[in-house]
Amino acid sequence: MCSVASRIFLLCCVVVAALSSDVVAMVIKPSVAAATKTAMEFSQKANIDPSFADEACKLWYSILCVDDDMPLPLSAMSAAHALYASTLARVGRDREALVQHDESLFYFDKCHNASKQISKAEADVLLAKSKSLQRLMRYRDAIVVLKDISSRCNNSFISDTPDNFSWLRSCQSEAIERAALCSMRMGDLDSSILIMEEFEKSMHHDEKLNPNVTGMLGASLLLKTPKM
Repeated sequence: MCSVASRIFLLCCVVVAALSSDVVAMVIKPSVAAATKTAMEFSQKANIDPSFADEACKLWYSILCVDDDMPLPLSAMSAAHALYASTLARVGRDREALVQHDESLFYFDKCHNASKQISKAEADVLLAKSKSLQRLMRYRDAIVVLKDISSRCNNSFISDTPDNFSWLRSCQSEAIERAALCSMRMGDLDSSILIMEEFEKSMHHDEKLNPNVTGMLGASLLLKTPKM
């Protein structure tokens, strides 16, 4: 979670720099800009010391959830909700975090017209959402999210640049691994094996499965082997 929050934090730092710029079309209240900067700092510190999380959550709530008006530029809203979500999850408030994950994804769709492709930032939010669902033992819902990540990675392979292939495959491998694990936790070994085998078939002939997926698939097939 720390690495996800760190990437979101860096994105938010860019946002705060933009808040004071004359080129920003909407007017940001100085109090909102200051509160956002402090909330981001507290959220980052909460990754090391959870005692900062409660104050960070209070600030994010006051910024994002009190008024109906959008307090930040549209392009900043997804990052702000994502960082709020990661801070809530950091202290075990996963049900509340899910609401903020969905808000973050809503703004991603609004900014990018619900693209079938996936960006690193959106993938981070979707993976974080799936982890909250897993911790709440909502495994079926987590699988839906994880399969969506995998499918959108496939769509991105078709039209994205070769430079992005590595992170897309890494993201897809993590999604498949987690989806298979969710199936196992529901006691559905057959579905777990199917998820991993379908992923293996989709790979290029010169690629190898992620070692974690390889190990899980091998162990799962061994468990299915009838005992003599």
